[in-house]
Amino acid sequence: MSFGFTSTLTADYNRLYATKDDYDVIIDVGEGPDKSECRAHSIILKTRSEYFRIALSSNWAKKEGNYYKYSKPNISSRAFDAVLKYLYVGTIDVSQESPETIFSIILALDEMQLYAPLGVVQKFFVDNYTNWIDKNPVKTLEMASTNDNLSLIKEYIEKIICQEPEKFFESTDFVDVKEHSLIGLLERDDLVMKEVDIWEAIIKWGKSKYDITEDIDSDSIYKETLRTKLEKCINYIRFCRMTSSEYALKVREPYRWLLPHGLDEEIINHFLQARTAAKPILSQPRRRSLNTTFIFGEQISYIYRWIMDQEISAPNALPDFRLIFKADRDGWDTFRQKCQGKERTLVLIKVRDAPIILGGYNPVTWDVEQPTVGGITSATSPDEQRKQAHQRRNVISISSQSQASSSTAAPLPPAGQFFFQQPLRNAGLPRFQPVVRLPPRPPQISSSPVHPQFGRFDFTEYNKTSNSFIFLFQLDSIPQRACIIDSNFAIDPTAASPKFGRSDLRIEGQKVSCLPIDYEPSLSLDGMYDISDYEVHQVQLP
Repeated sequence: MSFGFTSTLTADYNRLYATKDDYDVIIDVGEGPDKSECRAHSIILKTRSEYFRIALSSNWAKKEGNYYKYSKPNISSRAFDAVLKYLYVGTIDVSQESPETIFSIILALDEMQLYAPLGVVQKFFVDNYTNWIDKNPVKTLEMASTNDNLSLIKEYIEKIICQEPEKFFESTDFVDVKEHSLIGLLERDDLVMKEVDIWEAIIKWGKSKYDITEDIDSDSIYKETLRTKLEKCINYIRFCRMTSSEYALKVREPYRWLLPHGLDEEIINHFLQARTAAKPILSQPRRRSLNTTFIFGEQISYIYRWIMDQEISAPNALPDFRLIFKADRDGWDTFRQKCQGKERTLVLIKVRDAPIILGGYNPVTWDVEQPTVGGITSATSPDEQRKQAHQRRNVISISSQSQASSSTAAPLPPAGQFFFQQPLRNAGLPRFQPVVRLPPRPPQISSSPVHPQFGRFDFTEYNKTSNSFIFLFQLDSIPQRACIIDSNFAIDPTAASPKFGRSDLRIEGQKVSCLPIDYEPSLSLDGMYDISDYEVHQVQLP
């Protein structure tokens, strides 16, 4: 039989913290008017903190008589006292502290490698002091960007900046942001701001940051200074997101000398090639956030492009996404409950123990009854459906005559596939821009209800749409997409989990299977795989 008396133990250590009896450590904390002297016990500090175990070792600590002498001018006295109390009694009380002090406590916990309380206090700070963070974006961003363990704060402040970037880039203290923090923002795909405006902000930052105020057009020294200081940032500017006139007037004419050798020629060639295709989506802001950990960066750009390719009712509108179902969070058997009546949904499937993401886009609902389906009514004949699908899928195609007239035209790819031009060096994501997409192959299908794969009758009434597609992302492989070739077999509304086609992409329990029938070209993956999780996002068009 054992008995616990932790409350008594805590009270004793709390008294020791308050009285500092027999202390042997003197720590000078803070600076200026905030400077103070803290006293502590080395046995407590070294037992509770790896940081102090090293700091108070014979190799680091300075000892005067019987006392260790240590200095921490970068931590305020109030913040250090809160951390010191945690080391003695295991609690941190921030309920009466100011946001500035709490932020200082967070930095102190991180520096002293006290990760258990760090996560809790950091979450409390983000949940309760968003106004302070919003008013101090540069200070918050700088500290969070240089401390890997402040990921919650970093993600929050970057998200806020990306949602309202003009507010940040036009602020007076924007010029004080460090290069690494600025690059962290430029790398993000959800920075909702026109690329030409980002370019002008970077120019302003370069001039102000390094006191370049002279006439740089006539002074080679200032030109070289600005070129050197902006060299890294320019690598993250997505020039392909500008219009040709924006590039000419805001970049090429005044600052062509800033660009790396050969980049201007590549960008000009890009705009010349883009003129042969339908209106490109180059002048729009960067993409909005897709809240998922399954795919990142360029993979997300493919999702946007593929959906926008199908949704021609808003060809230049950037969709937004709302997570409505997550199997690991909501339960594997709640898909129907969560997704009932939801149109335009994106399914993302994470294969267990493999760098593979499968998914599909369903523009109609998952319900049995479909009054209209993707702009095609149930009464439309199969021939008319194929005709509409053909028209909808060729809005960015170009004629063979215009291809022949181009002396630099590349060989045409097989029908139904993309032709991608070579990536623009330093032009940023998306690194590949679709130049031409040819008509899909004539559908080789049968209207027979006999399942072509299993040889048995399939009497399912499928939801009809000509705009659904499935896709595959694999590590170090080109993303693949397969489009529906017969709208009669697009979406199975009777399955308990997402099912595209008769068997092209199907979730059963915690497994996913791929057997190509109704979507082409076939994905280079078939068979059955275990799933670690899957998500459904509702696509929201402006």
